[in-house]
Amino acid sequence: MFNWVRSRIGLRIAFLISIMLLVTGLLFIYVSADQVSKFGELAVSLNSYHIRKQAESFLLRNTRDRADKYSTVFQNAEAASHILAKQAETLINHIPIYQSGIGNKRPIIFHRKKDRYANSKEERISLVHAEKGPVSDKIKNKIAALSHLDNLMINAKETCQASIAAWLITEDRITKYYPNLPLIDVLPPLDEFDARTEPFYTIAKPANNPLGKSMWTEIYQDPAGQGLVC
Repeated sequence: MFNWVRSRIGLRIAFLISIMLLVTGLLFIYVSADQVSKFGELAVSLNSYHIRKQAESFLLRNTRDRADKYSTVFQNAEAASHILAKQAETLINHIPIYQSGIGNKRPIIFHRKKDRYANSKEERISLVHAEKGPVSDKIKNKIAALSHLDNLMINAKETCQASIAAWLITEDRITKYYPNLPLIDVLPPLDEFDARTEPFYTIAKPANNPLGKSMWTEIYQDPAGQGLVC
């Protein structure tokens, strides 16, 4: 009898221990799973934070690199335009010396529909002069003197990154433009367009730019058909 009671007690104790172990195991599994879940969320959060920081760092470096690049582009363009302007000034102020340039050997043809003279489409640089009557010797000599500017214009355009053209406009309506589009084909007739009244010309006039610095305009539609420029 005593053995039977002890056996029953032993079975109950064993059963209780088994239940406790099972509950403990379930709790351990739940706690472990919960901790793994929280650890995973923490890892994801940390990864997201680091990825976001890396992305921000990359974008910041990229923005700085682009800013430096474009700053260099504008500085190079300013330097090239300043050199062109100074050389043009020298040529215009000393026409008797430079009028023997190759420009005086190149014929210009009158285009009646545009009221402008223009050089050959085969030339590397477009030359356009707005004049309804015969071209005077004074203008011919000036055109000849400015022909010494051709190589400098070509070099300025080709070496300045993002540049689409190099051009020169004088007060007596001589226009030189590289590359040769040809310019005469894209310009409106004279009574519809006078470059001397456009912001890209007036901004650089002595009254508006007494120090003769390189000036930047607002973005505008290029009358030569090259799209948006500044």
